Formats: sequence, C-alpha cells, structure tokens
Amino acid sequence: MITQEYAKQLFDCVDGHLVWKVSKAKRIKVGSKAGTIGKDGYVRVFVDGKSYLAHKLVYLIEHGYMPSEIDHIDRTKTNNDAGNLRPCTRSENAINRSLFVNNKTGIKNVHKHSSGKYEVSFRRNSKSIYCGLFDDLELAELVAIEAVHKVDSLKTQLGVK
Repeated sequence: MITQEYAKQLFDCVDGHLVWKVSKAKRIKVGSKAGTIGKDGYVRVFVDGKSYLAHKLVYLIEHGYMPSEIDHIDRTKTNNDAGNLRPCTRSENAINRSLFVNNKTGIKNVHKHSSGKYEVSFRRNSKSIYCGLFDDLELAELVAIEAVHKVDSLKTQLGVK
C-alpha cells in the first residue's frame, strides 16, 4: 500500500488532477497529468506496477489515509479536486448516484410517471420505497428530500447500516 509521504513525493494535486513530480518511466514527463480514464470512467494511475484510483491518491495526499469508499460530491468521476471528495460507506456512495438513468426531471428520486404525474421513489438496503404520485414537481421534490432524510435518520437511530 502506498503511503502519504511516497504519494507526495510522486504527485502534486493541481485543479483536480494528479501531476507527476518525478519521472518514474521513459513515457512519464515531469509536470504531465498522471493516469488514464478507465472503462468505468474513473482515472487510474499506475505506481510501481500497482493500479490506484486517482481520487483515492488525492484523498491520501490531502488527508493522510485512504478510505475504502470515496464519494465524488458532484458525481463527476474525473473531478478529483480534494474539495469534491468525501469518505463514505458503500450505501452512502450509492445515495449520491441518480436512481433513474433517464430522469428528465433533474431531481434525484423524482421521475415522470406514465400518468403524467411525478413519482417519488428510491431504494435503501435493496428495498424500494414508494412515496406517491404528485401533480406538482416542487411538491414531489420536497417529499423526496423529506422521505430520504426520514429514512436515513431512522436507520441511524436504529443503528442499521
């Protein structure tokens, strides 16, 4: 496992990117961006023959440890700015993903129902939670925010992960 000290020797964090401070191979130029975008959309960097996710290296450099899960707050997989990264659990990380890929409302957990109304629903711990259909988009958004908050608060109170 790479250490913070070693990562700081290798990289600078500049505008959400890792930049090489040293040339570890012929094809690596000092000052060039480190890593390539993988099939999953995340930036991966090879250090001493091992692949690392760039956002984990940025977090290590900035905070001194590498959590097992890191959330990109703005949901942009290539934005590895330290202010855009936060440690989380797997389920917390999933919360920040859009539930519906074709969500045309632009509001998390709210999508247009075939009836023309706005449906509020989301998932927690592999369970679907349905909150109803609403004529008004603003009301549906408020219901979605409140429902997610209540479910997550109740889970915390009960000690459920």
